[in-house]
Amino acid sequence: MTLEQLKNELHNYYQFDITSKSRKREIVYAKKVFCKIGYELGYTYDKVAKVLNSNHDLAIYHCSTINCIEDRDKMIFDKIIDDYGLFIPKFNAQKKRRIIKGIQDNLEKQKSEEYKDLITEINKTIINWDRNNIREFIDTRLKVYDKALNNKIKPKKINKVPGARLIRKVKNTLLS
Repeated sequence: MTLEQLKNELHNYYQFDITSKSRKREIVYAKKVFCKIGYELGYTYDKVAKVLNSNHDLAIYHCSTINCIEDRDKMIFDKIIDDYGLFIPKFNAQKKRRIIKGIQDNLEKQKSEEYKDLITEINKTIINWDRNNIREFIDTRLKVYDKALNNKIKPKKINKVPGARLIRKVKNTLLS
């Protein structure tokens, strides 16, 4: 696969010219995909950048920051590799997305089970209140507490710095 073929293939997927001088996210991510595939195919950074009408440093930057692209771009990257049978490591974006979704679902399930007891206890307390007391509690206590939690500043982590070790006694001329 030549760089021109790759450029045309990406043009078909993205429906815009990836050689345009723009800092829009979609165009930059498309350039990252182009640079990474081009470099993995064995082309130099300089040759890849010339197709984009740019310098080699841009190609180096795009190849080194390829992991920040969105899932849509990762799927296009993987699709081009599959379509042309290229021997380049893929992102496997869909598989990773399914794994992450499964992990999130498990965490939500665990959270809901952990919080069931607490919510039951809160309900037992509030069940005896009338509507006005519940409204007053929400307005004067619950919303205020929730706002305080959201605005809470996390304490800074202080790293311990070991002091210097002295081999011999130092004479302080200021105290003499």
